[in-house]
Amino acid sequence: MPETQLPQKTAETAGHWIKLPKSRRLVVDLLKYSKKIPSQPLVRNCNVNELVALRKQTSPKVSWPAMFMKAYAIMSTRHPNLRRLFMPWPWAHLHEHPYTIGRMTVARMHEGEEWVLFYRVVKPETLSLAEMHQQMLEAKNLPVEDVPRFRLQLLVSNFPTYLRRLAWWYCLNVKGYLRATIFGTFGMTTVSSLGGISVHPPSTGATTLTFGPTDPEGNVRVTLCYDHRLLDGAEIARYLRELEEILNGEIADELRSMATPELREVA
Repeated sequence: MPETQLPQKTAETAGHWIKLPKSRRLVVDLLKYSKKIPSQPLVRNCNVNELVALRKQTSPKVSWPAMFMKAYAIMSTRHPNLRRLFMPWPWAHLHEHPYTIGRMTVARMHEGEEWVLFYRVVKPETLSLAEMHQQMLEAKNLPVEDVPRFRLQLLVSNFPTYLRRLAWWYCLNVKGYLRATIFGTFGMTTVSSLGGISVHPPSTGATTLTFGPTDPEGNVRVTLCYDHRLLDGAEIARYLRELEEILNGEIADELRSMATPELREVA
């Protein structure tokens, strides 16, 4: 077939220059620094069929991110190496944080653009599932300006590139406490509500948890991305197995205690 000719270059066909939107600056920064972390994903197919049934007996239904974050935080309290961060400056060392901080990725509309923002939950394992669910609803529904962490991120997005990069480098490399406080001891992101599966999300911490939607049999694909300088595949495989046990143990027990008599009868 003859090659299709390009239209003649004119003002209408040449395209035009667009300044990088503020809504994309934090993502660009995240990708720049996540590339410096040798992360690997490991997948386990978990069965949470009992949780699927128990969710139907609670009102409102507890969100999957709330259950997964609490379950992972419970596990992190048992294993100190899940609360460790690799710190490269001034020489390579580890920072072990004394408590868990979960960081959740939240997509929000702000000023006509979709932003990727980061919400922080301190000691998720100490919160009830109802409290966790409420926090996540607020992160998704409150005006962006009313969430302190979001306000800070909006402010940082206004900084010139060199100042943002300097702030990112300092927080990630110099002070372990600062890094854990800002970026969390673990991250969580998911697009399961849209039917999608994140294969290898960018990470700035020791571990980042993600999961897909549940199928009719109650199976869900759970992925844990880990910093290979800190953890190995066999450890992560054991942690994913333990996470499934916590979901079907402590988390299921709490959901069972939240079930309302009316919905229990219907179920």
